[in-house]
Amino acid sequence: MTFNAEKFRLILENEYKWPSPYLFKFIVPVDQVENLKEVFLGHEVDLKKSRKGNYVSLSCRRQINETQEVIELYLKASKVKGCISL
Repeated sequence: MTFNAEKFRLILENEYKWPSPYLFKFIVPVDQVENLKEVFLGHEVDLKKSRKGNYVSLSCRRQINETQEVIELYLKASKVKGCISL
């Protein structure tokens, strides 16, 4: 997953007023699910397997206090092999 933090920061600052809930959504190969879940450790995540079972979608709604929190979580997720953000 490629990630342009500065461009994303501008979008977040224009669209959100913090604190606010934020929905994270990703798709990841099934063998990388546990690595992605670690990014959201301590928070409830919803998982759904793809029809063929090769991929899993992960959603997590979290209360966020500032833009930097969102960026840090996306940066961590971007290190998971095969991870795609939605």
